[in-house]
Amino acid sequence: MTVSSKHSPPARITCVVLVALVALALLAAGCVEPDMRRVPAGSASSAASAPGSGSALSPAERRARRAAAVDEDVIKAFSALASCGYQAGRLDYRCFELKALRTLMRKRQSDRGSHEVLARTLAKLLASSKEVERLVAADSVFFYHRKPIIVSALWTALAAEKSPTVEATLIRQLCWQRSARVEKAARERLRDRAKAVAVRAEAANCLGRQSQVEASSKQALRDALASDGAVAVQSNACAALGALADAKSVPVMIAKLAAPGLGWRCAVALSRIGSPAAYKGLLGATDKALRKGDDLAAQQVSALASFASKKHASRARLVALLARIAAAPKVSWLGRKRAARELGILGAKPQLERLAKRYAKADKGNEALVAKAIQQALVRTKALRARKR
Repeated sequence: MTVSSKHSPPARITCVVLVALVALALLAAGCVEPDMRRVPAGSASSAASAPGSGSALSPAERRARRAAAVDEDVIKAFSALASCGYQAGRLDYRCFELKALRTLMRKRQSDRGSHEVLARTLAKLLASSKEVERLVAADSVFFYHRKPIIVSALWTALAAEKSPTVEATLIRQLCWQRSARVEKAARERLRDRAKAVAVRAEAANCLGRQSQVEASSKQALRDALASDGAVAVQSNACAALGALADAKSVPVMIAKLAAPGLGWRCAVALSRIGSPAAYKGLLGATDKALRKGDDLAAQQVSALASFASKKHASRARLVALLARIAAAPKVSWLGRKRAARELGILGAKPQLERLAKRYAKADKGNEALVAKAIQQALVRTKALRARKR
C-alpha cells in the first residue's frame, strides 16, 4: 500500500516534537512563580534573596544591605597587622603587612566609588577589640574625617578608649572639626594630670589648632605651660598660646626661655605674639644668656630677628645682638650660622664684614661652615643694595 507524503513518518515526528515543546512551555509557565520568571538565575537579586523564601529582597532591604556593606579585603589586611609586633603603643612601620595595608588604602581612596564602603569599614574597625587595629584605623581616617559616620565613630571610640596612644590619635583626628565640643574634650584632657603625657600633649596641640577658644581654654594652656611636669606638654602648650596670640602668657614664656628643650619653643611663640612686652622679654633673656655663656638655639635666633619688622623694636639693638651671637664661641655653630643669615637678611654689611675678618682663618669643621654662611650673607647684602639703587 502506498502512503502519501502528507502523512509520511518524518512529518508526523516533526508535528509531535512541536506539540511537545509547546506543551512543555505552557507547563513551565504555569508552574513557575511570577517573581522567579523575572529574576535570571545567578543574578545579584537572586543571590540576595532571603534563605528559603524563594523570592527576592525588597528594594528597601537591598538598600539596607548596601548601607551596611564593608570592605572585606581591608578588614583582612587589618587583621594581618597582628604579625607586626605591636607592643605598648609602638608599631613597626617597616612591617610588610602595614605597607601592604597602606597600598590597599591608597588604591581604595583613588576610587571614588569605594569611599562610602571604606568609611563604613574604618568606622567598624575603630570599635575593634584589637588595639593595633584601632590605632591604625584612627590614623587612617583623615581622608574621611568630615563624614558623619566617621565623626560619630571617633566620638564613640574616644569615650571608651583606654590606650593612651590610640586616645591621642583620636583627639588629633577629631581636632580637624574645630568645634566647641572638640575644644571642651581637649581642655578636659589637658587639665587631667592623670592622663598620659601623649594625651595631654595632643590636647594642648589641638587647642592651638582651633581658630578661637574660650578664656578657660587659654587659662588651661597657661597652667600647663607653668606647672605641667612633662616637657612635651609644656612645649605644645607654649606653641598653642603663640598660635592663639595670647598676650597674657608672655610672662610665663619669658620665665621658661632658659628651660632645656623648651626655650626655643617659647621664643618662637613670643615672636608670633609680637607685642612690646614679648620683644623686651626675648631681647633681655637673649642678652642675659650671652653674658652667662649659654647656648642659643637657631630657632630662638630667628625669633629674635623677626622683631626687626615691628615698629616698637630697635633695629640697631637687634643687629648688634645678632652680631654678638654670631661671634660667641659658646653658641653652637647652628646658632651662629643662623645669626649670620639673619644679618644678611637685615642688610647689616658692616657687622658682617667684621665677622668675616674674625672667621678668616676658619677653614675646616663647623667653624668653616659659619664662615661660609657669613660670606653668603655678605653676598646677599650686596644684592639688596643693588636692588635699592
